[in-house]
Amino acid sequence: MAITVRTHLSLLQGYADIMEGLSPELEREILCVMAEKARELGSALQPFVEQTLGRLHDTVSEAHGHVSGAGGTLS
Repeated sequence: MAITVRTHLSLLQGYADIMEGLSPELEREILCVMAEKARELGSALQPFVEQTLGRLHDTVSEAHGHVSGAGGTLS
């Protein structure tokens, strides 16, 4: 996985480096390629994003339960 991420990031950086001074038409073409590479990277990382969001949801739900239970009466 690390090689896949590194490869996509290197490609994106390389494309960004060559964009300086290009015509708007060539810049647009490179941005389209960059968008496709970013989508591929996002797809590769999606399983990890879903795991993280699931854990975040569990943590927030647990914290919400603690906060809701803390509203007892004062004596």
